[in-house]
Amino acid sequence: MNGANWVATFAGLSAFDVNLAVNGLFGANWLGRVPAALNELTHAEWIEIAGPAGGCPVAGNQPGLARIPEPTITPATLDTGYSGSPLTGTASTNNVATFTNTGNVALTGINVGAVEGLNPGDFTRTTDCGARLAAGASCTVTITFKATADGLRLASIPITHSGQNGVNYLVVTGLGVSAPTVTAVAPALAGRGAIVTITGTQFTSASGVTFQASGQAAQAATSFTVVNDTTITAVIPANLAGTTNAPLATAVAVTTRGGTATRAGGTGGLTVNGTPPTITLRTPTSGAAGTAVTITGTGFVVGGTTVTINNVEAPISAGATATSITVTVPLAANTTGAAITNAVLRVSTVNGGATTTFNVSASPRLTGFSVATAKPGITISLVGSGFTAASTVTFTTATGGTVAAAVLAGRSTTSLSVAVPATAVQGPVRVVTTGFLTTSLEFVVDRAPTITSFTPTTGGVNTAIVITGNNFRGTTDVSIGGTSVTSFVVNSPTQITVSSLGARTASGTISILAFGRGTSAARFTVVLPPTITTFTPTTARRGLTRVTVTGTNFVAGSTVSLVQVSGAVLAQTTTIVSATSITFTPAAGTPVGLYNIRVTNPAGAATTLGNLNVTL
Repeated sequence: MNGANWVATFAGLSAFDVNLAVNGLFGANWLGRVPAALNELTHAEWIEIAGPAGGCPVAGNQPGLARIPEPTITPATLDTGYSGSPLTGTASTNNVATFTNTGNVALTGINVGAVEGLNPGDFTRTTDCGARLAAGASCTVTITFKATADGLRLASIPITHSGQNGVNYLVVTGLGVSAPTVTAVAPALAGRGAIVTITGTQFTSASGVTFQASGQAAQAATSFTVVNDTTITAVIPANLAGTTNAPLATAVAVTTRGGTATRAGGTGGLTVNGTPPTITLRTPTSGAAGTAVTITGTGFVVGGTTVTINNVEAPISAGATATSITVTVPLAANTTGAAITNAVLRVSTVNGGATTTFNVSASPRLTGFSVATAKPGITISLVGSGFTAASTVTFTTATGGTVAAAVLAGRSTTSLSVAVPATAVQGPVRVVTTGFLTTSLEFVVDRAPTITSFTPTTGGVNTAIVITGNNFRGTTDVSIGGTSVTSFVVNSPTQITVSSLGARTASGTISILAFGRGTSAARFTVVLPPTITTFTPTTARRGLTRVTVTGTNFVAGSTVSLVQVSGAVLAQTTTIVSATSITFTPAAGTPVGLYNIRVTNPAGAATTLGNLNVTL
């Protein structure tokens, strides 16, 4: 060996052995078939085994000498994306891979072979690669993918050449997708510019969403997002064509590589509202109840617009147009009496709403009295705010009506003096001012209570009794038959509820003590629980035999039931003969067996110890 020149003598060696001695070993491990999956090798593996020891350079790798090219394909695996299937929808085109000569000498014998592998019929290829490729140069292979079935599709394309290994494989993949479906659009009613959610199938490859109002051309969504394979969100165009202010049945279409699916508009689909109203002016900007307010704007629907002030609907005057509405401030727009600044004024149509503010002026408000109670004829002062010279006062009468009270001299915006009318009873005192909501407070008139009715008229010690009348405020005692009840509640000036009688309470009139005593004309009958002493016969045929029960306290309203051993209770048709006798016939459908007899009245119940035998 002398520098870069050396001489070797070989005997009995094959060409392979000579190549091993000079250049080392390039071992090719070929699969023996086309690859079946992306994780399989697509060309031969090779490793370089070091040549002879001793520091002698290998001729092929010396600086300045020719190097055998090893070409590359970028990308080695080309994902062509989505294609409609089977043989429908849109193909995936212009998918390009680059074949590059990385060596410093030209490649020759280049041939881009036919598509092979698992799904060769799904891919076609074109190329600008010639038979020779200069050092450092590139050429391309373009793939068109048109799926023949759903799911992952896979193939490969061999490129043979004169470089190392002699062949490179381009792996191509794609995903076949069926035509989409659109099953729902939500919400079903939405305005222009709103976001809707589209539900269906096969949305992953979506390339477009359109909205088409009835009788109009389809318009692309302002934007859309594929959330997943079954959900898309899309923005309705703000300028969606259609008749202004009329709700529009609007079809929604989704286009994917697999085709286009459409959901019809209207019932079961999407309806897009017309143009929402706008408010540009309201005149005046403040006022009390009864004030006429003119609202100017756009998008008002004649016969289909509502206006509210402080959440209370305001009546619309005749002559409304699409740009002008006149309303009257409603009485209930101010329920506090104090001025309301910046109350919400809202105009609403089927297409949406618009708001502005309106100042509702203060209204009269009654807040109290100079005294807590007074007899008829006594002068009292009503205290409040916003009273005017037109304010009038009424008291409540026994019939539930009203009686006027003349306002005395010296009235002011905060005080009205009146004499309690002779027919006034406890109840609301009202201040009425034209153009404003009536304001009222309850006043306690100092006069004896009256009882007009009570219910029920009979009962036991635990029976709840509702008493109706007048002037019940201030009640300190309720008695029945001269015995005070143990529990009662004054619900209002006209109603008291008794919840428990005294243990020794006897039948008699009801009396109420408040500002004097009032007594009922009718009597309340106190009922004791029933008792049963005997019954006969002890065996009865259902639907036929009349049974007589003897005991006490069988009053009006008493009932008879048969009680099974299991606890089931069977009501029976009952005839009250007297306070000590009651009869019944076991119902025709009563199951055969033994029963206890139970008698119930308003005060309680009694059950026999012995059994009645019911037979067929």
